[in-house]
Amino acid sequence: MRVDKWRKDWIESPDSRGRSNKMEEKTVKKRSLFLASLALTTCMISTGALANLVDEPIVLFEQDGVKATLTGETEDGGNCAIINVVVENNTDKHLDIEYTGTMNGWSFGNFTLGNASDIKPGSKAKGYLWFMFDDFDLSSNEDVETMDLTFTVKDGESYETLFEVETGEINFSDPMAGAQAGVSGEAAAAEENAAGAAEVETASAAAEPNFVFHTESAATEADSKYETLSVGSSGEAVVRLQEALIEKGVLTGTADGQYGNGTAAAVSAFQESAEIPATGSADSTTQEVLYGEYVEPEVNVAEALQTATWLFNGGENHILNGISFTDTTATIAQVYFDGNGKHESESNAFPYVLDDAGIHLTLLDGSEMEIAYEVKNGQLVLNNGEWKRVDEVKAGLQGNWTAKYSSSGMTVEHHVVIEGNLFRSENANSNYYYYGPYEGNYELNFGGFDAEFMHAGKWFYNIIDGEVTLMYYDHLFERTEEGLKGQNGYSF
Repeated sequence: MRVDKWRKDWIESPDSRGRSNKMEEKTVKKRSLFLASLALTTCMISTGALANLVDEPIVLFEQDGVKATLTGETEDGGNCAIINVVVENNTDKHLDIEYTGTMNGWSFGNFTLGNASDIKPGSKAKGYLWFMFDDFDLSSNEDVETMDLTFTVKDGESYETLFEVETGEINFSDPMAGAQAGVSGEAAAAEENAAGAAEVETASAAAEPNFVFHTESAATEADSKYETLSVGSSGEAVVRLQEALIEKGVLTGTADGQYGNGTAAAVSAFQESAEIPATGSADSTTQEVLYGEYVEPEVNVAEALQTATWLFNGGENHILNGISFTDTTATIAQVYFDGNGKHESESNAFPYVLDDAGIHLTLLDGSEMEIAYEVKNGQLVLNNGEWKRVDEVKAGLQGNWTAKYSSSGMTVEHHVVIEGNLFRSENANSNYYYYGPYEGNYELNFGGFDAEFMHAGKWFYNIIDGEVTLMYYDHLFERTEEGLKGQNGYSF
């Protein structure tokens, strides 16, 4: 795990300084517990239960009669994240527990488990993991993504270390892939499926699911009449394009031969009116239609089906379906989004028949699922365009987005600008903390973004009412004329 920042230990443990004086160890213990208590007092300004980080408790460790379980419950700590942990002490000793490690890639030194000092033999205690927002670049509890912890269990009287144990990485977007001890892969998957999404129809046993996420359709420009023009293009070809757009009434001003954002917006407007995928780039098809030269090409529907992936709503705002085809089967996959991130359900394959009337999938109960299709401007279109190819989703994400919602007792506001393959975002909360801007290039995956900028794994998308919609976890975004507002641009 990459570590970008460290937090200075509030106190060095006796072992790290190589000292063994028992009186000094007790003094160190008292100071450590005092600092932990002081920090928690600072955190717990206004407590109140919030949504769980995980659907099922995660066993952090179970060793030598001591068991620690992360319940996933969080508390509103004002300016810090507080995550509940239940400790069971089945030993004959009083126990204290410290932890260190990384959270979201940020390293920290020894912390004492809050509210769980001097755990008595044969008892349980409800403790806390706690992380200050400022120290870990958090704006709310929902921003906690990963932890990789080392716990030190100590004798509460002598303060001697009894044992240390590592959890491995805990991923709250996929918690069962982390520290859950003694749970097989199949059992974990079964528990995860029971937690959430609406089920896609069960596949026929004869059909093997093979969902393929095609990032580009098979449309080529082998016989293209015009070179594709896009932002940054210039010259006589752009002048002709702009003059035609002005004549159509979608572009104002003069034809200056520079393809900027205004020209791209005009191209998108024309494409929408002509029922061409609104990409903002003027490919050969767009220019031919614009200049009145377009002739509908022959499209092999069977081949076109197998070279694209279509994405469509799964019946709820937080569920996205995808479908891909072979020559005999259609595979439907599903992802769903919640406060823990993106989750994949099992994919299912169905035999289908293609004819002039449509695409006919045979479901397990023998009923048929009908998919309408047509060819428009050289592209295969499914279900009147409400099912989107991946390139259409990318085109639909372009532009400015915003969302405002309440989290951990604060108002949080996000702004996002997507231009081509560049994703830029920032956010601020009503405590007047500003984060960003974060930016980087991306590629789409099934329901989300492959990128390396901070928090990239929290951004998703769906098709809602036939329109591409940006999401942060399960928060829906709206289009806006505003771009990034900057650090001083927020007021609550």
